[in-house]
Parts: sequence; C-alpha cells; structure tokens
Amino acid sequence: MSVMCEGVQPMWVPQPLYRRVAAVVLVVLSLSAGSARGGQEGEAFDILGFRLGMDREQVEALFRQLNPDVKLDVRNAYFHYSDGLQNLQTEEFLGSISGPVRHDLSNQEILSVTVEFSPPPLGGRVVQITRSDNNIANPVTLAEFQQALIGKYGQPASQIYGLQWHFPAGRKLCSTAASGPVAGSLSSLVQGRDRELKYASPEQCASYLSFRMIGNPVKAVGARMVDVEQAIRAQLAASDWVAGLQEKAVAERIARGKGPQL
Repeated sequence: MSVMCEGVQPMWVPQPLYRRVAAVVLVVLSLSAGSARGGQEGEAFDILGFRLGMDREQVEALFRQLNPDVKLDVRNAYFHYSDGLQNLQTEEFLGSISGPVRHDLSNQEILSVTVEFSPPPLGGRVVQITRSDNNIANPVTLAEFQQALIGKYGQPASQIYGLQWHFPAGRKLCSTAASGPVAGSLSSLVQGRDRELKYASPEQCASYLSFRMIGNPVKAVGARMVDVEQAIRAQLAASDWVAGLQEKAVAERIARGKGPQL
C-alpha cells in the first residue's frame, strides 16, 4: 500500500512496498550468537537461532549455517509519497530475507524462515521472525511438540491460539495481533483499539512469541516472534521521515510554480 496525499497526518504510518532482488552472495566472516540489543530475558527467545535485533550480516550467516546451499529471497522495500502532483518514492531499503532451512524433495517437507527488518531511519534490525513447517515427516504428537516448546521457552503466558510467550516481564500485551492466529504485518501492530497507548508509550508493550500447531500428530507449524516496541518505534519514525520528505517535495513544487498571467 501507499498513501498519495498532500497533507500527512502526524499519526499516519506508511506501509512499505516490496521488491524482490537477486539472491545475496555476500561472504560473512563471523556470526554473533546474540541479539544486538535487548535485555537478557528477550535474548532467551529465538526461532532456530534467529533473534530479534539481529542485523543483515548475522541473519545471512545463520541461514547459511543452517543450510549451506540456501538460496535467499531478499526483498527490498520503499515508501510512496507525493508532492501534490507527482507520485514519488523513497530510496529502496532492506525489507525482508527468507529462505528454506530444510527442504526434503522426497516428501516435500519444507521448513522455512522469514525475517523482517525495521524501515529507515531506524532501519536494519530484525523486528519480526516467522517460521513455517509444512508436510512434516515422522511427526510427533501435539503433546510431545508442546512439551518440547515448554522445555525450551518455559511455561507459556497463553494457550488460546497455540502457545504464546510474552517478554520482558511486567509489560502489557499491546497488540491484538498477538492473540490471534499467526499472521499479519508490522504496520498492523501500530493499529487497533490501543494505538494511542502504543504511540505514547511503546516501552510498555511486550514482545511476543507464538506457535500454532496443526494436526495431531503435528503436520504443520507456524511461529511468529515480534519486537513490538521496536516495530512501533520504527514505524512511527518512518512516518515522520516520509512526512518530512513529502513536506519538502510540496514546498519545492510550490517554489517552482509560476503565478497566472493576468
């Protein structure tokens, strides 16, 4: 989606447009074991080693550690804005990286991960991680899968839709998206009935990890982990950034204009 309007409301949150780019061939020399930011409690949560706060190099290195033959799907994004007459767009920035961690052609078992990054001006850090398992070979029972998750992450905060963990302790679950099935986009985190609280005090919002298992035994799994505070901060900063670009573009167009010949 893009917003094409001459006046930008202060609370408008832009939604990036995505463009696929060629698979990355960057050689990475090292991989940090932890997140680049966040407290100890948040660092205890990961999906297959992917952590919130990682940068691009760390993400690519981990993909290749898990699957040396991986072909990464790297997608760039950009925002649209307008000077009142012409549609303009920002420079492209990294939107997401996804790829298969495991792909067994014999039975079409696929385990894939998608990592989404915060947009500029606070861009370049992981704020959302999703995992998708399909056609799981030799599946375990639902109870066994749940116990394995509890063994890794501890007791869940909720079991309404699968299992959910909220962190760090003492924060509110701001996003209604955390209570539903594994789906959604980062921009949706800044919407909802509690959006004014999110705008005013994003530091009150807990991050979350959710797992949803399908079948018994489990044949498919969807997981999602979101840094809600940083996603909100990044979206609001992007809104201000794009609003500034649009204001400048409008002013430049007006300055170039000529008065009517009378």
